[in-house]
Amino acid sequence: MPPAPPPSAGTRSVLPAPPRPWPHPPSTAPPLAYLCESVRRLADRLRGEVPLAAVLTAPVDLPAMLMGLEGWLETLLFDPELAERVLAATTEHFVAMAEALARAGAGCIVIPLMLCNPRLVTPAVISRLIVPPLERAFARVGLPLIIHHGGNPAVPLLPLVSGLPNVAGFVIGPGDSFAEARRIVGETPLLLGNLNGPVLNRLPPDRAREMAGKILAERRDDRHFVLASSAADVPLDTPLETLRAIRDEVAGQGTSAVRGAAAGGDAVVVSCGIFRGELAALEQGGKFPWPVRCLDSMLHMHPDLLAHKLDEEVEALPGRRIVLLFGDCQARMDQLAARSGVRRVAGHNCCEIILGSEEYRRLRRAGAFFLLPEWSARWKEAFRDELGFVTAESARLFMQEMHRRIVYLDTGVVPVPTETLEEIGSYFGLPVEVMAVPPDRLADAVAGALEVDDG
Repeated sequence: MPPAPPPSAGTRSVLPAPPRPWPHPPSTAPPLAYLCESVRRLADRLRGEVPLAAVLTAPVDLPAMLMGLEGWLETLLFDPELAERVLAATTEHFVAMAEALARAGAGCIVIPLMLCNPRLVTPAVISRLIVPPLERAFARVGLPLIIHHGGNPAVPLLPLVSGLPNVAGFVIGPGDSFAEARRIVGETPLLLGNLNGPVLNRLPPDRAREMAGKILAERRDDRHFVLASSAADVPLDTPLETLRAIRDEVAGQGTSAVRGAAAGGDAVVVSCGIFRGELAALEQGGKFPWPVRCLDSMLHMHPDLLAHKLDEEVEALPGRRIVLLFGDCQARMDQLAARSGVRRVAGHNCCEIILGSEEYRRLRRAGAFFLLPEWSARWKEAFRDELGFVTAESARLFMQEMHRRIVYLDTGVVPVPTETLEEIGSYFGLPVEVMAVPPDRLADAVAGALEVDDG
């Protein structure tokens, strides 16, 4: 389909609805055939040695290239019938091109999202007009999809697109926080970044290695992380020594940056993921010198699986002192903590660990049910999906039998989720209170466990 001319002032471009199936296979369009052939030749050369990612324009962004951004936004906002026809055309192209790239040997597809920019259009417009066509298009693609920030901050975008189908990961920008991005997207999706590739030609090798090492140290316990340039560009005049320095840091698994965090000794903290944000904040503030390995907090719903994962973590750290930042979360916890070199912090559960025994017991006697930031964000997954309280009536019967209020423990790592807490309180029929709790007690708990070990 030939591109339509950009709309003149006061007019809108009209694109005919395409016939089905899409009439122009990528193999017959020379520029698109070139892209497919490039992927095919790379696939033949690499022969599965490394993942091969192809790049594809999102169906919601392609109309801006054809009509101009102003014309496409005007159509999207004020002419829904025409916008639907345009998106039908670009979606068919997107699906056909994705299939062609898959046949050529691509293992995944990276999609920069340019129109999904909260600084360009409001989150409400993105959720209402942009996300639904992306859902329909992405659901028809057989390859894993990686969403790229497109040069914009990724963290404001992630809550809007983290639930799209077939999305395996997200590339975040050099200014984005990995900890915040991980909190938003959850444990499983891949996170890539956030090395600032376009400035590498201006960095000496030691500075580039330091930058890479800092990222590697921060994400050392994140099993779904890939160090990557946050922009596609690495300048051609970047010195080879700079690139080799980054490679050497990756090969050494960030040892230059990790040494500072591990300066307190050979101790490693294996923690419930419910404390992930708090531990990251403590580390950034220089209050938590131990490397951390976090497990998904939802494993509490599957004690046998949690026990298996903890066994794996302990066995993977031979010769290291291990502190378990867990409560009585599975039946064999005491047996695990009795192993040589393994200790567990004091506290029957995560809330007692961070509150202290006296305050925890006082609030429990007053009928409090506690929520930490991690589970507040995942409350539907915990209560509806895992515990089976699919109706408010069943949830209220259960909760109100034992509790008189909900206490949200505000550790200061994320803004208080006021709307979410209102929704939780309404669902369970209980009042919600916010209680400020500094996360420093977590560091004290680990230090206390190590003192017992050393004694």
